[in-house]
Amino acid sequence: MVDLRYFALTLIAVFLALAIGLMAGSALGGPDKREAAYDRLREQFELLRTENQRVRDESELARRRLASRDQALRLLLPQAVRGRLSGNRVAILVCGGVDTGRYWSDLEATLQAAGAQTGIVVRVPDELKELSDDQRRQFARLWGVGALPGAPGPFEAAAWLVHGLAQGGPVERLQVLARDTGMEARGLENLPVRRLLIVSTGGPGDRAGATQPGAFPEIAAADAARAEQMVVVGAETEDALPGVADLLGRRNITTVDNVDTFAGQIAAVLALVGAEGRFGSKAGATQAIPSPEHR
Repeated sequence: MVDLRYFALTLIAVFLALAIGLMAGSALGGPDKREAAYDRLREQFELLRTENQRVRDESELARRRLASRDQALRLLLPQAVRGRLSGNRVAILVCGGVDTGRYWSDLEATLQAAGAQTGIVVRVPDELKELSDDQRRQFARLWGVGALPGAPGPFEAAAWLVHGLAQGGPVERLQVLARDTGMEARGLENLPVRRLLIVSTGGPGDRAGATQPGAFPEIAAADAARAEQMVVVGAETEDALPGVADLLGRRNITTVDNVDTFAGQIAAVLALVGAEGRFGSKAGATQAIPSPEHR
């Protein structure tokens, strides 16, 4: 959709430039030249005003079309997702620091309409406290593993937490892990889980200028989930550009790049069922939503 504010500012700038040019030229010419300059200015202004109205009309048409599609998707959403995740527990990892309030309630309602058991939500900031060698050894003994994929690293704690979600606890240790490293976790009593939705709340350009995959907790969490053979889906909002979902997609993680829309929430449910691909509206997406026939 055309940004009307940008176009209006451009229109004003052009008009001011013409006016300044006219004022400068008027000092150098006679009445005939000034009158001709005024005529050219009026003609240019009328052309710009006509173009501005055309852009406004196109923008309003696009707005109505999008509103109509959103309304249709809102009405179709319950039938599209009903029962798809019946009996399945879904954990949500929210990575980054941007507020999810504008779409969070819709996302939770969609998962619940799909029959998913929700409630496990972990918020992972972009900076976590590192684990000590003693803590790492304790976790390794607790879960009978030597090391986790990609660990140790700045987001090792997130990887261990995902491992614990898949293994089913113990809840007390996971709560301590989250608290001691800077994560917030709720609903951990509802373990284990085999489906993980990783919601990224900003792209590389929005988060400390980081550009490398290892700079994001989403990558560590997704690698750990895949090692546990969990169904893992990476998601982000439509306005997150460039997005971490693209980084996940390059690692063959199923992604949804517009989870803040009704189409994106349908795609997220079908992806959590097991559909694979890169879904959404951005350049990296291969299709808008998975086939509704996927079960």
